[in-house]
Amino acid sequence: PLALLDLPAALLASEALAAGLRGLPAVSALGVGQLPVSTACKIGAAWVGLAAACEASPGIETLYVRSQRVRSAEAALLFEALARAGLRSLDMSGTAAAGALEPPPVRSRRNWCLHRPLSGAAADAAAALALAMDPLASGGTLARLRAARCALGDAGALLLFGSLRSAPRGGALLELDVSANGFGAAAGLALAELVAASGGLE
Repeated sequence: PLALLDLPAALLASEALAAGLRGLPAVSALGVGQLPVSTACKIGAAWVGLAAACEASPGIETLYVRSQRVRSAEAALLFEALARAGLRSLDMSGTAAAGALEPPPVRSRRNWCLHRPLSGAAADAAAALALAMDPLASGGTLARLRAARCALGDAGALLLFGSLRSAPRGGALLELDVSANGFGAAAGLALAELVAASGGLE
């Protein structure tokens, strides 16, 4: 199987990529380079192209889309495409909603690294990203999700964990990384409930 990694924004924005992928059923993994942050009123062409490329790759199992800033409309477009493609593994480490920057760490007396909770517009943006993830998270095909440092906060975490729990027959999730997301007690409890409800989750 082929893995196409670090795809540039210019290539993603061209229709040629999706057309070419339709003739390559052996492509099992896609990865993207840094994508530009689009304006608030327009979905970025690279995100449109990425969604099309995922749907054009019948054998795709893994997507690497790390350290991006994505708007909710772009995220919705992408995750709907990933759900239709039956994606098995997603690494979105460091990717956050545009407007929901990761809170700075705080050092406690015991030198633990804590995170300030999100509030206001940042919490709303995080919740919108998690809501956009629902088609994939609740679809039952996702086995591995790496979503560390995504500035989810409690608002985003509660929505994401709820989607994962609602997957049919408990879903296929085996591996979940949601570290460094500024969780509070509510998100911690929801995560514990998700782990308890998922037999093989690590």
